Amino acid sequence: MIVGNDVVDLTDARVPGKASDERFLERIFTEEERVAIGAAHDPDLELWQSWAAKETAYKAVSKLRGSPPTFTHHTFVVSWSQPNERNDATKLRAGSVQFESTIIGVEATWDRQTVYVVGWVGDITPEARDDRLKSRLARLDEPGATWSAPRTELEARLTRRELEAVHSGASLAVRIGARAAIAEALAIDGHRVEIVCAPGKPGRRPPAVWLDGEPAPVDVSLSHDGDWIAWAFALQRAHT
Repeated sequence: MIVGNDVVDLTDARVPGKASDERFLERIFTEEERVAIGAAHDPDLELWQSWAAKETAYKAVSKLRGSPPTFTHHTFVVSWSQPNERNDATKLRAGSVQFESTIIGVEATWDRQTVYVVGWVGDITPEARDDRLKSRLARLDEPGATWSAPRTELEARLTRRELEAVHSGASLAVRIGARAAIAEALAIDGHRVEIVCAPGKPGRRPPAVWLDGEPAPVDVSLSHDGDWIAWAFALQRAHT
């Protein structure tokens, strides 16, 4: 199972009102997606859910293919299985993204501060997916969190090859959080886990999990935006 994820900080000043930006809509979304955005009870929410679904799918497809394809947003076509209107009871929405012949399942959750999407590719039952796919959305400034220490202290916890991919405080924090969560899921010491990226251009280097210096049977996706960090990972087999 290959995973992707993406978070949007809805409190960012650049986020509200984007649904009225016609040039942006035409560049990013298909005609059908634009119609859905315009018809939605909350067009901005609809827009950012579909944006995050596309970003999530791109991350999954990049790993599935072994290298990232050209990211033309409108070639990642989003379909939601729930109505466009916001569902205040569950705040959960399921759907899919199609890129060429690949279908990526996605789920969106949201509140007034964030939109968060997790996606997956793989022939797997919903029960097995729920058992093996782990995800968390968290505040960057969460008190007492494992990533809340001073940056120099956090950097000391990562290996040199892990640090090579770190480009911001949020990039550092999400790796610290994800490493701890993966170690907990595997019931092992956190020092045995690394999250590394292959050499290449920033943004085109999917993260990979290593265990004891070797590739591990865990797929991981990282995201951060504004005040938020998020990770998702899939154990390639059930861990007991």
